[in-house]
Amino acid sequence: MLNPDPGEPSVEGAFQLNISGTAHGFRELGRYFLALAELDSSADPDHHQHFDAVRSKDGRTVVDIIVRKGPGGGD
Repeated sequence: MLNPDPGEPSVEGAFQLNISGTAHGFRELGRYFLALAELDSSADPDHHQHFDAVRSKDGRTVVDIIVRKGPGGGD
Protein backbone atom coordinates (compact mmCIF):
# COMPACT_ATOMS: atom_id res chain seq x y z
CA MET A 1 0.00 0.00 0.00
CA LEU A 2 1.62 3.27 -1.07
CA ASN A 3 -0.75 5.50 0.88
CA PRO A 4 -0.97 4.24 4.48
CA ASP A 5 -3.61 5.70 6.77
CA PRO A 6 -2.37 8.14 9.46
CA GLY A 7 -0.83 6.20 12.33
CA GLU A 8 -0.29 3.08 10.23
CA PRO A 9 3.22 1.77 9.48
CA SER A 10 5.14 3.51 6.73
CA VAL A 11 5.82 1.90 3.38
CA GLU A 12 8.90 -0.30 3.29
CA GLY A 13 11.22 0.33 0.39
CA ALA A 14 13.37 2.97 -1.22
CA PHE A 15 12.11 6.05 -3.01
CA GLN A 16 13.95 8.80 -4.77
CA LEU A 17 12.60 12.34 -4.88
CA ASN A 18 14.30 14.75 -7.26
CA ILE A 19 13.60 18.43 -6.75
CA SER A 20 14.73 20.90 -9.36
CA GLY A 21 14.09 24.59 -9.62
CA THR A 22 15.52 28.03 -10.13
CA ALA A 23 17.46 30.04 -7.57
CA HIS A 24 14.31 32.13 -7.05
CA GLY A 25 12.20 29.00 -6.49
CA PHE A 26 14.63 27.58 -3.94
CA ARG A 27 14.73 30.93 -2.11
CA GLU A 28 10.93 30.87 -1.90
CA LEU A 29 10.95 27.28 -0.66
CA GLY A 30 13.56 28.25 1.93
CA ARG A 31 11.43 31.20 3.07
CA TYR A 32 8.47 28.84 3.45
CA PHE A 33 10.43 26.44 5.68
CA LEU A 34 11.96 29.28 7.72
CA ALA A 35 8.50 30.75 8.32
CA LEU A 36 7.19 27.32 9.27
CA ALA A 37 10.08 26.87 11.71
CA GLU A 38 9.15 30.13 13.46
CA LEU A 39 5.41 29.41 13.54
CA ASP A 40 4.04 28.94 17.05
CA SER A 41 1.72 26.01 16.53
CA SER A 42 1.05 25.39 20.24
CA ALA A 43 -2.64 26.26 19.73
CA ASP A 44 -2.83 23.57 17.04
CA PRO A 45 -0.47 20.69 17.91
CA ASP A 46 -1.48 18.88 14.70
CA HIS A 47 -0.77 21.85 12.43
CA HIS A 48 -0.28 20.72 8.85
CA GLN A 49 -0.57 21.97 5.30
CA HIS A 50 -1.45 20.01 2.18
CA PHE A 51 0.16 20.35 -1.22
CA ASP A 52 -2.02 18.06 -3.28
CA ALA A 53 -1.38 16.62 -6.71
CA VAL A 54 2.23 17.77 -7.05
CA ARG A 55 3.28 16.34 -10.40
CA SER A 56 6.53 15.21 -11.90
CA LYS A 57 7.87 17.19 -14.81
CA ASP A 58 6.41 14.71 -17.29
CA GLY A 59 3.10 14.58 -15.39
CA ARG A 60 3.17 10.81 -14.90
CA THR A 61 3.79 10.83 -11.15
CA VAL A 62 1.45 12.54 -8.69
CA VAL A 63 2.37 13.09 -5.03
CA ASP A 64 0.30 14.54 -2.20
CA ILE A 65 2.65 16.24 0.28
CA ILE A 66 1.61 16.93 3.86
CA VAL A 67 3.92 19.16 5.90
CA ARG A 68 3.42 18.86 9.68
CA LYS A 69 4.67 21.26 12.34
CA GLY A 70 4.67 20.16 15.96
CA PRO A 71 3.97 22.48 18.91
CA GLY A 72 6.28 25.34 19.69
CA GLY A 73 8.00 28.19 17.94
CA GLY A 74 11.73 28.73 17.52
CA ASP A 75 13.84 25.78 18.69
